[in-house]
Amino acid sequence: MGILGHPSTGDRTDGAKAALEEAGYNINWVFEDTAEFDRAKAMDKFTQFLGTGEDFDFVLSNNDEMALGVIEACVSAGVEIDFPIIGVDGTETACQAILDGTMSATVNQNPILMGATTVECVQDIENGVTPEGCNEDFVYYTAVEVVTPETAEAVRDSFAE
Repeated sequence: MGILGHPSTGDRTDGAKAALEEAGYNINWVFEDTAEFDRAKAMDKFTQFLGTGEDFDFVLSNNDEMALGVIEACVSAGVEIDFPIIGVDGTETACQAILDGTMSATVNQNPILMGATTVECVQDIENGVTPEGCNEDFVYYTAVEVVTPETAEAVRDSFAE
């Protein structure tokens, strides 16, 4: 998990758990800790977890940096990555890890769409118009997409545009 108390940490953790439950999975969460959105901290925490010998089936991280830290922990410990590792953010580095086969997926928050939507919302507000899609607190949610091996190259390459 990310920083405890940070809205993204709770939203991402609760959202993932709810989605898995709604999909019919009954998960026994064997390890849950915070690495504060930091790759090195995630590597350290997952190295400690690997030392317990506890069985697990997959890893979900609140961001891509922590998922990449899990990958580094596995590589350093000589653990074969034959289980899904999933992050959030859709970063260029995560997309490359997906293409390399060490990461299974990420959730792209599409910074290009977020930026364009922000500009549109600001223009609407400057013109006295409530931006379409905003709630009463002027919060606008943009769509996210799951990035898989089939889509990772296109998402990664979008950073160069």
